[in-house]
Amino acid sequence: MRLFLAIGAFFRVIGNRDFATRVRAWKAEAAGKKSSAGKGEAQPPGFGAAQAGALQLLRLLQQEGRILDFLEEDLAAYKDEEVGAAARAVHAGCQQALSKVLDKRRILDKEEGATHRVEAGWDARRLRLMGKVSDHYPLEGRVVHPGWLAVAVKLPTGVEREGAVLAPAQIEIA
Repeated sequence: MRLFLAIGAFFRVIGNRDFATRVRAWKAEAAGKKSSAGKGEAQPPGFGAAQAGALQLLRLLQQEGRILDFLEEDLAAYKDEEVGAAARAVHAGCQQALSKVLDKRRILDKEEGATHRVEAGWDARRLRLMGKVSDHYPLEGRVVHPGWLAVAVKLPTGVEREGAVLAPAQIEIA
């Protein structure tokens, strides 16, 4: 579950200046404690363990699927067919990258649109009930999404000093 924490923390740091400031202060405090204890793994400058994990995942998605290039591109200038062709390549690369680092399975072994019965005592971490929810169980509803569960995460241990580099600049020499 640290993978999801890392991804969430990464995007929250990027999108929320106050949160980023609090994380920076916490990291500085934690770094002071680690250096005085003489323990702990070196993290990239300015990044804690959670952010480093998120950066590792983004680096892999960029390397295999060029996800950052795709997301940063202004798609308004392209025809739908061109966007679709690019999306297929990004999808295939990102799918391959995720399969290298994440073992996952569906939470529900049902297809979207199938009927599902929810008994009392259901797990709120695994199911999100929507619509006309009552406290009279059992409830029955339609599967909107079967959900995903991380079974194993295989990100490399240790972070290199240049952990913030998501994709190196490429220069072709003629």
